[in-house]
Amino acid sequence: MCFRNLDDPSKYQSSEWAAIGVDELTKNDVEVFTHLRMRLRWPGLKDEECPFIGATNPGGIGHNYVKALWMDKNFPIEFIKPIDYRGMFAYVPSKAEDNPFLDAAYWQMLGTLPPHLRGAFKDGSWDVFVGQAFQEWSRTYHVIEPPFNTTGELRGMAKQPLVPEGRPIYMTFDWGFGKPFSIGWWWIDSDGRKYRFNEWYGWNGTPDQGLRLTDSEIAEGIIKREQAMGFTVKQEKVINPQITRICDPTCFNKKPDYKGGGQGPSTAEIFMNMGLNMRPGDPSRTLKWRQFHEHLRVPKDTDEKVNGVPMVQIYSNCIHFIRTVPSLIVDPNNIEDIDSNSEDHCGDEAALLFMYRPLTQLPKVEEVRRPPANITEIARLEREEIWEQVRADEEQFKALYE
Repeated sequence: MCFRNLDDPSKYQSSEWAAIGVDELTKNDVEVFTHLRMRLRWPGLKDEECPFIGATNPGGIGHNYVKALWMDKNFPIEFIKPIDYRGMFAYVPSKAEDNPFLDAAYWQMLGTLPPHLRGAFKDGSWDVFVGQAFQEWSRTYHVIEPPFNTTGELRGMAKQPLVPEGRPIYMTFDWGFGKPFSIGWWWIDSDGRKYRFNEWYGWNGTPDQGLRLTDSEIAEGIIKREQAMGFTVKQEKVINPQITRICDPTCFNKKPDYKGGGQGPSTAEIFMNMGLNMRPGDPSRTLKWRQFHEHLRVPKDTDEKVNGVPMVQIYSNCIHFIRTVPSLIVDPNNIEDIDSNSEDHCGDEAALLFMYRPLTQLPKVEEVRRPPANITEIARLEREEIWEQVRADEEQFKALYE
């Protein structure tokens, strides 16, 4: 049987197939994969003997779950108990060099692609792909090791604080119920650089599926985690007043109740009643993604060599930020926005801080001075110098006569 499309896989609900093959698997979300594998059954065959085969390039709304299951071997509990399906997932990487029929022209074309696309097409890299929103991302430059291990014990003999003394601390919150919620804890250094030192991601183990916790349960979880981190201060019914808490403005919307209409307490009110005072963040989508790019930008000198530290650093224990943010894709209808069908919860949550404490002036990168290469470059530099003087004279003239 050949599928015409997979826009509504429930149309195949009563079907039975001995095998399923899908080309460009990442063009579909995890729900499509779930619906299809439920149809894998055939008389005389065990269900696990009915194969599911997917061929695909990196990228697309399904990038996260495909990478999690086949490459990273990150399985939700239902794939492990009561039957362990982990051994049934096999990943066969395909690189351009595996195809003996590619001619020299194809390899020359690959050499003309930008570095991130070259890695995707030539080496089959799943860390870079077509449509990737944040091509600035680099695990080398953005991920750092925390001064503690995953059990909360400090590294080394000397005790090191979770957050340097005197640094401002922030908590960012993106609400979710059926979809995951995302919470991040940050501190900021004297240069305005943001450090994500901890997180709580409300998923059930399956990409983009939430824990379905109530607001009060989430608030209790925040308090318990902050107590475990050593933030135990409580003043006048306010938990940890030294932490600035930022959330999406929709958290202040009244919720429906038994009376009907929006008369029930908002998420922010429930949090406040439990001692967590929230502040509404700036939800502007285009502007927040610009700030995201600025924070991720790796400083380089005029020779395009790395010469500095990005304005955001992620502790390696923040696994869901590291898992989901590099996988975000551009909205096909608006290249300035992120596709909201992708697993964008960590991105939305982090952007709240980037908009609350935006970068207005980046640290200046030292310029590399070198002599002009040829007469053409000398002429260009002279023209630039002349026009710079003309602009300066015009500004001085306006100041005198306006």
